[in-house]
Amino acid sequence: MNADPGPQRGPKTFVEHKKEDLTMIRTRLYQTALAGAFVAFGLGAALADVAGLNNVAPEAGFDNVSRAYSEMDEKYARNGAVRSLAEVRKLRIGSDKAGAVRAFGQPVSATRAGAWNFDVRLPLVGRNQLVCQVQVTFDDQERVASTTWRRPQCADLVTGAAKRG
Repeated sequence: MNADPGPQRGPKTFVEHKKEDLTMIRTRLYQTALAGAFVAFGLGAALADVAGLNNVAPEAGFDNVSRAYSEMDEKYARNGAVRSLAEVRKLRIGSDKAGAVRAFGQPVSATRAGAWNFDVRLPLVGRNQLVCQVQVTFDDQERVASTTWRRPQCADLVTGAAKRG
């Protein structure tokens, strides 16, 4: 018996692929400029490591999610690996791909540029959770180069900028 495939993701158009490529280029340019600023101001490698983590880019080539059928209510449309904030915060620039999987669960898709997209559920107040999409890019050695959240609320939870109640 086959498992339910979950939310259906439609195929991306040529324009969506090009937007994804441009967003990836912009993200890498931003990371390079930010890392250069850290070095120029003598802030060192430790801060440069943080520069590529927890970016926010709603149009970074994330897949759109739709319900498999209209009767599926919100409770069942909330897919994603359940992770604690502590688990997610362990990921660092330079971590291997297995580290990304430990932090976010199995990737739900990959971009043509080689980035992985993840759906993850992060804890809020009580038993509530926030469903988040995060994209992880890798360098030439297949090490984590950056993480980009689709929603700023998710990045704020991970960085500690958001209060959880």
